[in-house]
Amino acid sequence: MSNTLLWLQLLQLPLTRLQKRKLIERFGLLSALFESDKAWSFVTDYCRKHDRPLLAKEVYCAGAEQIAAECEQLGWKILTEEHPNFPVRLRMIPDPPFLLFVRGDTEAVSEPQIALVGSRKATPLGTKVAERFAKHLSDWGVGVVSGLALGIDTAAHLGALQGSTPTIAVLANGPGKIYPNRNRGLADQIVEQGGLLVTENPPGAALDAWRFPERNRLITGLALGTLVVEAGLKSGSLVSAKLALSQGSEVFAVPGALSNPQARGCHQLIKQGAVLVESPDDIINALHQPLRQLCSSSRDRGTSSSAQVAANSEDPILRLLSSTDLSFDELTEVSGLSVVQLQVELAKHELAGRLVRKAGRYFCSS
Repeated sequence: MSNTLLWLQLLQLPLTRLQKRKLIERFGLLSALFESDKAWSFVTDYCRKHDRPLLAKEVYCAGAEQIAAECEQLGWKILTEEHPNFPVRLRMIPDPPFLLFVRGDTEAVSEPQIALVGSRKATPLGTKVAERFAKHLSDWGVGVVSGLALGIDTAAHLGALQGSTPTIAVLANGPGKIYPNRNRGLADQIVEQGGLLVTENPPGAALDAWRFPERNRLITGLALGTLVVEAGLKSGSLVSAKLALSQGSEVFAVPGALSNPQARGCHQLIKQGAVLVESPDDIINALHQPLRQLCSSSRDRGTSSSAQVAANSEDPILRLLSSTDLSFDELTEVSGLSVVQLQVELAKHELAGRLVRKAGRYFCSS
């Protein structure tokens, strides 16, 4: 039996992830858990001790084969924690998933990510802000991960799709049906543009309320930081912010009008220590070092040093800076780019480590 089928059997056991981890630690190999009569006897006693009814081993075996077949039919892949494309950051969160069901390009998770979340009942201004932030981050080589929900999540994915870096949507339900239904087209577009749909739930999993905070821990777990744009005081986005902090990542919040109830959650986060942001630049500056390292490694992956030198010599900005340092205003005059275009190009080069900024002037780093 393949390891993937063994992981799918483990997924079905009526135990928590922590309890399943303890079983794996006890028996060492996953195969031993299901293929040894002695081990299965222990599992039976363990489930009885925790008041969890256990079915016959053959039921879980048949269930695993059915899940695998459904995923293949739906066009989804299964990534176990042993798979080389399993997201590294998810291995490090306090309660990591055993496996993921994915549709799309798994290389999308190799890019640095920012989680962008917020209210489902977003205002037009909040939607516009989320879309603008997502587009700029995407243009700078930073992926945007969100939950495909209505409101801010939808705006985040739409903004990212206008940029140059794939976006990732983490679902609360399993492969197959897209929730909400009106975002089916958006989900297809995410995949078509090199992005990824992710869930830890199998096909046919009911969309129970408890699955949403479970989903949120994956959204924040994939990201270097979490940006909240509009959230009420009882919003699930505040749960996401707490999860991000527990995972050791930064939390950012966009302030809003005092009269906007959807801004109160963001104001509360700022009072509690979240970084107040007014533009995407604030996020880039706060996460400059980790973003620079990740962007540099992802951009240079598979690129020879001679090819990199050639690319640098062809880039007009790097060519201008190769002979002298220049200020932003000077670069605007000589590059022929608009202010917005120049900001995007400079941010890309700075994150990739090709140039540095000191005292308001830009220098080639090589």
